Amino acid sequence: MLSGRRNEAEDALSSYRFGDLDEQGAERLFEADALPKAGIAPRAVLAKLCPALDFAKDYDPNEPRDERGRWTDGGNGEWTTSGGSATPDLSFPVFPSAPIPGLETDLRPRPRFKGVNYRPNDAMNVTLPDGANIPDPKSPTGFLMAPPRAEYSEVFSAGQAIASQSLIQNIPEIRAAVAQGGTYDYQRDSATREANSFYAASANYSVGVFMAGAGYSLNETLFISEAYALHNSSNFPSEDQMKWTEAGWRDATAGRWK
Repeated sequence: MLSGRRNEAEDALSSYRFGDLDEQGAERLFEADALPKAGIAPRAVLAKLCPALDFAKDYDPNEPRDERGRWTDGGNGEWTTSGGSATPDLSFPVFPSAPIPGLETDLRPRPRFKGVNYRPNDAMNVTLPDGANIPDPKSPTGFLMAPPRAEYSEVFSAGQAIASQSLIQNIPEIRAAVAQGGTYDYQRDSATREANSFYAASANYSVGVFMAGAGYSLNETLFISEAYALHNSSNFPSEDQMKWTEAGWRDATAGRWK
């Protein structure tokens, strides 16, 4: 039984836009909603609700890694697979290789992108509709930079287009829009097949803008983002990822991209 917490669980159920769940499902949803609000890190929440993941047990920060944070053999610095065999291929898959908790594995073909880090000649400061720029102390210009194709008003409108759907219906739309290689993933260029970490902030900012347009709360946005990053980002956990996702969400909910 939910021991008097049924109403809170049902409220959380409604806010997450799921269909009817049994008592066990409602209890888990209550915890997923309440624990982050109590200050529990999303990684710890996932460990409690999805113990089969074992990511906390298996993670060792002292294991040798390459310059992109991936495990190496500790010798020549080459990336190793789980079986220990080295490979010089520095590209990486776009879509999840393991299921996100509660979400099905995406079985679409996996485009691959070469990881690079440089400032493109056409990189531009992101400019809000009111003419203001977005401060970024790590940027060479002091402001958030993005490729010329970045249109955040369009990102916000795309999120609004799915706002009336349930989370389950939203999953493929979210992936197509802002997952790695998605329409509004400004870090990856489908023409050059490059994933440029120079644009990482602009890509994470895009996630926040889209999710705000789709009607998700900040807690929901960060929880979903971290769950995805857990299986797909070599930089997980990254404060910068969450910082820029939150910045995009806050700017969008403040009406700065309407």
